This record gives sequence, C-alpha cells and structure tokens, in this order.
Amino acid sequence: GIENRNSVLGMTQTVLDFLRKKGVNSENKCIIVGSSFGGVLALSLALESPDSVQGLTLINPATSYQRSIWPILGNALASVPNQNFYNYASNLLLQLSLVDTSKVIYSGRK
Repeated sequence: GIENRNSVLGMTQTVLDFLRKKGVNSENKCIIVGSSFGGVLALSLALESPDSVQGLTLINPATSYQRSIWPILGNALASVPNQNFYNYASNLLLQLSLVDTSKVIYSGRK
C-alpha cells in the first residue's frame, strides 16, 4: 500500500498535479465537486489555482472542522505507528463520514 499522511496543502498539490496531467489549465477549466472534507479540498484547490477552476459545488463542506471532533481523531490517527491499523482506521472513519446518497435531492437543473 501507499503510505500517505499529507496535509491539506499536500493533498491539494497532489490533486492539482493530477488535474494538470489531465489537461486542466486556464484555457481548459474544471468544475470541482466536493462533499464533507472533499468540500474543504475543493476550496483549497480553488484558492491555490483559481485560473483553472470554472466553478465549485460544495455539499455539506467540513468548513467547521476546527469545531468538530475530527481534529482530535485526525491527530490520534496520524500518530498511529502501525501502517495496517492506520489504513483500516482511516478507511473506517472515511466511510463513516461519506454522504448518504439516498438523501440527495436532484433538482433536474442543468
């Protein structure tokens, strides 16, 4: 497995590198959709490379992160020395934080 415990800025750079490889630039902009922590990452992407982003769709962004339990859980998780346990725990926490798609309302707008 890949060991990756990047900061938000590190993750932002990883995604920006990926988008650039896919041809996203100031002439070929993208629309970024983010849910929960993905919303935070989407905001970070837009701030780091505003000329490459045409628009954002944020679904329940975790912008109140500092007032939540996640900083405590994140710090505890980051200090786990065993990579296998880290992978298991981080995947479990991610699944618990994913959006419930059965509750998403589609407006039919384009």
